[in-house]
Amino acid sequence: MANLGVRPSLDPNDVNGGRVLLETHCLDWPLPLGGEGAYGKIIRVELLHKLHDELKYDSLAALTAGIAKDCDDARAFFASYTETRRQTTRDRI
Repeated sequence: MANLGVRPSLDPNDVNGGRVLLETHCLDWPLPLGGEGAYGKIIRVELLHKLHDELKYDSLAALTAGIAKDCDDARAFFASYTETRRQTTRDRI
């Protein structure tokens, strides 16, 4: 699951400084790759399905609930997902 945007629910003066970021969350990180997750690792992210545009939440509790719903929605998507081979720019080079 990923968020591409400026994190509008957080303080605009935070370390992000309003830059566009791609924040990813692996729903089921494989433990053999390390318990710390992907921090410090180079990963490839493939965007498969859009849940919604970036949202601004009024509180940390609302943000937390929104992320939980997004996790549920992403898991529901993957439960019915049938992988297809898509051509990428790299494939054409």
